[in-house]
Amino acid sequence: VAPAYRLESCIMASNSDEAKAAADFDWDNMEDEEEEEEEQMQEDGDGDQMQQDGEDDDEGEEKVFLPGGNLDEDEELVCDPTAYLVQAEFTTEWPCLSFDIVRDTLGNGRDQTPLTAYIACGTQAVQANQNAVYMIKVSGMVVHQRSEDDNEEDASDEEDEAPELNMREVPHRGGVNRLRLAPHPGHIAATWSETGKVHIWDLGPFYNSLEGSGGARVDRALFTHAFGGEGFAMDWSPVVPYKLATGDGSGGIHVWNKMEAGKWGVSGPFAGHAGSVEDIQWSPNEGNVFASCSSDKTVKIWDARQAPARVAVSIEAHTCDVNVISWNRQEQHLLVSGADDGRFSVWDLRTVQRKPETIASFQWHRDAITSVEWNPADASSLVVSGADDQVTLWDLAVEADDAREVAPDVPPQLLFIHQGQENVKEAKWHPQLPGVVISTAESGFNIFKTISA
Repeated sequence: VAPAYRLESCIMASNSDEAKAAADFDWDNMEDEEEEEEEQMQEDGDGDQMQQDGEDDDEGEEKVFLPGGNLDEDEELVCDPTAYLVQAEFTTEWPCLSFDIVRDTLGNGRDQTPLTAYIACGTQAVQANQNAVYMIKVSGMVVHQRSEDDNEEDASDEEDEAPELNMREVPHRGGVNRLRLAPHPGHIAATWSETGKVHIWDLGPFYNSLEGSGGARVDRALFTHAFGGEGFAMDWSPVVPYKLATGDGSGGIHVWNKMEAGKWGVSGPFAGHAGSVEDIQWSPNEGNVFASCSSDKTVKIWDARQAPARVAVSIEAHTCDVNVISWNRQEQHLLVSGADDGRFSVWDLRTVQRKPETIASFQWHRDAITSVEWNPADASSLVVSGADDQVTLWDLAVEADDAREVAPDVPPQLLFIHQGQENVKEAKWHPQLPGVVISTAESGFNIFKTISA
């Protein structure tokens, strides 16, 4: 496991053989060397000097820090840049607690310096009239080629190269509970406002402006629909262009279909949840099937062609609020859910109707799961964020016999722990930058690619 933060002078260990060998040296051999030194000094009659030297050694002791550990008064967490190939961070005027990654025209599979990423996000300002929807271009991100000869000082010098930020914005009435971009041509976005309204936006002019090929003017939303209260759940169908599903705090789900003249027909509600609808995911290959999760502890599968009150499958998924779900785009029978108690579970949708049991379940996080997402390029890996200020990377294909034990309570499937943000809300894989993760929190955005990617 390679945590992003460490105790002073700590070696960061990843699941690579080289990093583990380095960690083994510092952990296993250090104690033996100190014992041999102590014995030699005692033989020479230098006991007093030995004690002083031992105190000096303790001051530079190197220790891997894992979440839940305790810090002594003279210890602090320090980021280890050698654990990253890409590392950038930035803040906006107000926190943006929901975002989506803008697909660009720069190509897929990019891993050469410099990297560029586009992000669409919405603010959570103090006053309702201070909010906005942003599109941000982050360019000039350096990809570092780490080697065994790299040291911490050299890596720290490299990290001084800050990326360049360019931004466009349009006013948004009320804080943005959630923002999602349609995975179709153009840059159509939907936002859930704390005012109880869902807005549809055309952010294409912002992208064209940031790319240098057009104007930047976005005056108002294309379409707005008002509900009786606010909500959070929202997802665009990857199969049917500009088909949207939204879920609200009263348990209702509505399906949106694009009509002519920039309007959407809103149908529903699909009523079946006994609590707030927290998240929605459309099937990656079925245009009428979607999943939802709720504070009623369930995950439900729906067919939009059926009567709004009819649920195709209902799973008693957790013992507390189910906050987030993600549908695997490559293995379409897999769905992951994350709950308030820090547990996330993987479900095989081929079997849940007759035998609703998880095929994998982990409770590493110490607080509520705030986002989960399968890697679009790797069917077995996913990123998870929690209210415990952790962003974790997992590979469920790893078995206990395949991985060397790093610590007794660390699952072998846990590849990396990223820390340093406060109140993390969402984390996503960049679909065009392999291994790159973007996360947002009250403290700002992080963009990173780890040595285990």
